[in-house]
Amino acid sequence: MAVSKDKERFVIYLYPETLEKVNELYRQDDCHSRSQFIEKALRFYIGYILANDDVSYLPTAMLSNMKSIVAESENKISKMLYKIAIELGMVQNAFAWSHQDISEESFAVLRQAVESEVKGINGMIDFEKAVEWQKESV
Repeated sequence: MAVSKDKERFVIYLYPETLEKVNELYRQDDCHSRSQFIEKALRFYIGYILANDDVSYLPTAMLSNMKSIVAESENKISKMLYKIAIELGMVQNAFAWSHQDISEESFAVLRQAVESEVKGINGMIDFEKAVEWQKESV
């Protein structure tokens, strides 16, 4: 790999354990050389030191990290909501198929009761408790 003409060469003294860590980690950080890894580390550390003077460095780094965490969470939540929607559709169709003779009045009463219960339990629905509730309400 060719060295850029813009870079300057100088000697650096490192403790053996520090150099060992550099050797272990530079490829994990997608660096092509130890020199690139050390430069990247120095730039990060310089940014950290300058953060005392420039308040925008750390918030930018944190914001980038937070955006990535939120995007990953949104992706996982979207996948789970999709799976839940499929399961809910299955339950609704099975219920409708087995209870085709339910009256509109009974359906309205059931909807209002379930809505009230879901609000009371903060959305944490448990099938066994629903069965017990149905037995009590009959």
